[in-house]
Amino acid sequence: MLIEGVGAAVHILAEVVRAAESVVKRHLAYSALNDDFTRQAA
Repeated sequence: MLIEGVGAAVHILAEVVRAAESVVKRHLAYSALNDDFTRQAA
Protein backbone atom coordinates (compact mmCIF):
# COMPACT_ATOMS: atom_id res chain seq x y z
CA MET A 1 0.00 0.00 0.00
CA LEU A 2 2.75 2.44 0.96
CA ILE A 3 4.80 1.45 -2.09
CA GLU A 4 1.81 2.17 -4.37
CA GLY A 5 1.45 5.62 -2.81
CA VAL A 6 5.15 6.34 -3.35
CA GLY A 7 4.90 5.15 -6.96
CA ALA A 8 1.93 7.43 -7.58
CA ALA A 9 3.72 10.38 -5.96
CA VAL A 10 6.83 9.77 -8.09
CA HIS A 11 4.69 9.57 -11.23
CA ILE A 12 2.92 12.85 -10.37
CA LEU A 13 6.27 14.49 -9.58
CA ALA A 14 7.67 13.32 -12.92
CA GLU A 15 4.66 14.83 -14.73
CA VAL A 16 5.09 18.14 -12.87
CA VAL A 17 8.81 18.24 -13.70
CA ARG A 18 8.09 17.48 -17.38
CA ALA A 19 5.48 20.25 -17.51
CA ALA A 20 7.84 22.71 -15.80
CA GLU A 21 10.66 21.84 -18.22
CA SER A 22 8.33 22.43 -21.15
CA VAL A 23 7.28 25.83 -19.77
CA VAL A 24 10.91 26.84 -19.11
CA LYS A 25 12.02 25.76 -22.60
CA ARG A 26 9.15 27.69 -24.18
CA HIS A 27 10.01 30.75 -22.09
CA LEU A 28 13.69 30.53 -23.09
CA ALA A 29 12.73 30.14 -26.75
CA TYR A 30 10.53 33.27 -26.58
CA SER A 31 13.31 35.17 -24.76
CA ALA A 32 15.82 34.21 -27.46
CA LEU A 33 13.33 35.28 -30.14
CA ASN A 34 12.75 38.63 -28.42
CA ASP A 35 16.53 39.15 -28.11
CA ASP A 36 16.91 38.56 -31.85
CA PHE A 37 14.15 41.07 -32.67
CA THR A 38 15.67 43.61 -30.29
CA ARG A 39 19.10 43.21 -31.87
CA GLN A 40 17.70 43.53 -35.41
CA ALA A 41 15.71 46.62 -34.46
CA ALA A 42 18.72 48.33 -32.84
